[in-house]
Amino acid sequence: MDLAELELGGKRLRPYQSKLIENVRDLIRKGKKRIIICSGTGSGKTLTSCAIIKLSAQKNSWSMFMAPRRELIRQTSEQLDECGVRYSYIAAGFEELPGSDCLLVSKDTLLSRAIRRNRIEIPKTNVLIIDECHFSMSRGYLTLMHALEKENPGLITIGLSATPGRADGKGLGDYWDAITTAATYEELREQGFLVPAKVFSFDAPNMKSVRSIDWESEAAKRMDKPKLVGDIIENWMVYGHDKQTIAFGATVAHSVHMRDEFLAHGVKAVHVDDSTPAEERDQAFADLKSGAVRVLCNCNIATYGVDVPEVSCIVLASPSRSLVQYRQRCGRALRPAPHKEYCCVLDHAGGVIMHGFPDEDIEWPLEKSRSIDKEYQKKRKEGKQKEPMVCQKCGCTFSGRPDCPNCGSRHSRKGREIAIEKGLLKEVSRTQKKLEPTSFDAKQRMWHISLATMARKGRTCGAAAAMYFSKTGERPWETEGLKNVPRFNEWRDLVADRYPQYMREKAR
Repeated sequence: MDLAELELGGKRLRPYQSKLIENVRDLIRKGKKRIIICSGTGSGKTLTSCAIIKLSAQKNSWSMFMAPRRELIRQTSEQLDECGVRYSYIAAGFEELPGSDCLLVSKDTLLSRAIRRNRIEIPKTNVLIIDECHFSMSRGYLTLMHALEKENPGLITIGLSATPGRADGKGLGDYWDAITTAATYEELREQGFLVPAKVFSFDAPNMKSVRSIDWESEAAKRMDKPKLVGDIIENWMVYGHDKQTIAFGATVAHSVHMRDEFLAHGVKAVHVDDSTPAEERDQAFADLKSGAVRVLCNCNIATYGVDVPEVSCIVLASPSRSLVQYRQRCGRALRPAPHKEYCCVLDHAGGVIMHGFPDEDIEWPLEKSRSIDKEYQKKRKEGKQKEPMVCQKCGCTFSGRPDCPNCGSRHSRKGREIAIEKGLLKEVSRTQKKLEPTSFDAKQRMWHISLATMARKGRTCGAAAAMYFSKTGERPWETEGLKNVPRFNEWRDLVADRYPQYMREKAR
């Protein structure tokens, strides 16, 4: 059967969606049974999965669609209704319907009823589709997937994700054995299925040395200051005042504070979090879609499972070390809508500097031993990945061209950090210029400069070492013969205390 002719309630598969299904078929023929479909946010993964379910039903095969959130189950049920596919539920809060070709399953509900409480049997199915499969390495998912495979020999498991990686950026290959994609972000933009991202980057809090266990609470403390919250409102008034917006706070209290600040400035805003009742949360997203609400503030609620194409602005006020989380958040605004030319990302958290542009193409590895975050940084250092630059005039972040796409200002490729009026904007260097490491005299001079700079700033010898490394690519103790190199705990001492002569040294 020609997939382009498959009837899906008046809709047709796009060429790349048909290609994805053919790729899956080819992988199954090669013996692969755990396959990830990688496709960008807004590229139509739900319609692709509905097509797979309908094709399975035509062969008298049962399918199961498993999702981590009720919004995803509801969206899929709406698509299946349009496609004429019968389905039933295993999900709290949904009415179970008799007679079906497909089960729509809440991961938590099935785990509770079939595994923990043993109230129902493991369902029979031939095809298992797992939405947002970047969560699939958790204990609950693995327990369910192995139980389903044991009960259903020959089960084909298909994962859907725009970001198939763990929260730490590592691959999913401990379970999955194949990954396929059919269209790049660039191709999706050219075909009009996604809009480009325009990123405005602002002062971000310094999160170095923060322990993982303290990350969220410390991020909230450093972000939720009168000046920074004020900057968030001020910059949204400039760049996002005419756009439906989702704002991400570091904690629930931080999100509530942002909502209150928007309301104080006359902007219709709401806040949702895990404790918000389901009906109230649904109403908040409906109001955002209709325009009754301009800004929806949240803490880790709208990161995934939100399909509101009318949203065209994202406020990142929560620092995140996770590439997956960063791209998922920005992806909420990449879907096209009438009169929507681009997605505006107001990046107060330094995400674009840490993780790159949210709509650039990335090769997602399956191997757990590989880290996409580290590989991205390595490509950036090798010059294979263009580094972002922030326009000094308007704050737009861009790469690959000398002129700003927002205001047209031209910029030099040489980048140095420049504080802009009110501390709103900083220029982000496109490439990190390093001292040519061939001359020992040049290295010695750079070490003197590093010590002198940190002495006047009241910083430690370790800070001077970090500056030296950023310029030369070597650590001071790795350069043989350098003068005034501390040892052991001496690195923790202030430069001015250990080497007071550098207080008079002129940094060149």
